[in-house]
Amino acid sequence: MHRNQSVSLTDRQQKLVDQLVGSGRYHGAKDVIAASLRLLEDHEKQANAFIADMEREIALGLESGEAKPMESADELLSKFRRQK
Repeated sequence: MHRNQSVSLTDRQQKLVDQLVGSGRYHGAKDVIAASLRLLEDHEKQANAFIADMEREIALGLESGEAKPMESADELLSKFRRQK
């Protein structure tokens, strides 16, 4: 289903659309916007999957038991550098 919708672009966005259409890679602004939305959709799916993975890992960590003290990042780096 197609719906007509008006979208306002900044000068910078319009310049990019014009450049992309002018390059011949896209037939018009509609094609540029469609490609942009596909990329945004993919980006959102990846971001949601990352967040879901992080939430799962956090839950596993919290369920794994009491927190134990560990070396600071500086201490770990220093130890790593001495091993080389």
